[in-house]
Amino acid sequence: MKKLIVILMLSIFAYSGILDAYYVKKGESAYKMGNYKEALKYFQKIQNPTDKLRYDIANSYYKLNKYSDAIREYQKISEKDLEFKKLHNLGNAYAKSKQIDAAIKAYEDALKIKEDKDTRYNLELLKKLKKEQQKKKQNKKNKNQNKKKKDKKKQNKQKNQNNNNSSQNQSGNKGAKKDKDKKKKKNGNKKQKDKQNKDKKDKNSKNRQKQKDKTARHIKRKNMAVKKAPISDMEEKKYLKMLEGRKINSLMLPMKNKGEKSETIKPW
Repeated sequence: MKKLIVILMLSIFAYSGILDAYYVKKGESAYKMGNYKEALKYFQKIQNPTDKLRYDIANSYYKLNKYSDAIREYQKISEKDLEFKKLHNLGNAYAKSKQIDAAIKAYEDALKIKEDKDTRYNLELLKKLKKEQQKKKQNKKNKNQNKKKKDKKKQNKQKNQNNNNSSQNQSGNKGAKKDKDKKKKKNGNKKQKDKQNKDKKDKNSKNRQKQKDKTARHIKRKNMAVKKAPISDMEEKKYLKMLEGRKINSLMLPMKNKGEKSETIKPW
């Protein structure tokens, strides 16, 4: 029974080995033909690929632009004879995936193993690229800083302008209020002055009227005094003589003083 199991296991291993050999042959054939997708189809069926086979698998991923898969497979390779090739290609895969620092380190590690013209060229190219990227990044940073400064300056300018406008508006409002108050005061003074002038005019008018009334009363009193004053004998005789000369009969009688008896005269 045990012999039978051993025979079966050996048969299985032998069959697996035969299949792996078949897959390796088909995969390598497709790889050489540049059919990397077909090559991976066979390589992935192999249960325990060697480092050499894994190197081909990593290269197939790289050729298909699957750089992260290629990096993963390169990192699994530990055979010293493949170390330089692995590091060189690993550097290429990092560079393609834009991991510049990792690519530079892989190239530098490869050059520690041996000097290679292509590896050196790739390393110098990446260093130059890194320097340009740093310069570009710094320029972008400076540009952003300058933009922030300009924006801040613009904001401050706008803020100052708004403050100036606000101050001007406040000054304008104060000035307008001051002018309004001044005008109001002026109008008040004018009204007061007009009132004073009117009062003065009314007072003058009253004074003139009062003076007129006084003058009229004075004239009236004077006239009354003239009427009441008794005519003198000389004036009476003179007046009678004048009337006689004109053939006019007069009924003028001489007035008696107070206390004298007046004579009764009959008219003609």
